[in-house]
Amino acid sequence: MVVPDGPVAVAFRRAIDILLPPGLPERHLGLAGPGLPATSEIALVPRHPQTGELWPCDAGAVVPLAADVWTYLAFHDERRLVPAAYGMPAGVRRSGRRQTSQL
Repeated sequence: MVVPDGPVAVAFRRAIDILLPPGLPERHLGLAGPGLPATSEIALVPRHPQTGELWPCDAGAVVPLAADVWTYLAFHDERRLVPAAYGMPAGVRRSGRRQTSQL
């Protein structure tokens, strides 16, 4: 099974290598769905979160994934969030308004 480098490989390559015996015909696994055309023989597609319907594609085999898992794999950004140098000032609410002290 050929799995392209990236989040799909991190999630599935090791399990595929362990579960599939060597010597099978080469097949390609990839993502297909909104914004991504089916370019592999086996496509990982999102399942609609409300209806459960699978994203339609022309791949030979379709593997459904939960929509949030598929979105993470398809559009995951490798950048790490960096904490701000300073936290929220004391007395500032999440709405952005300052609390007034009761003197």
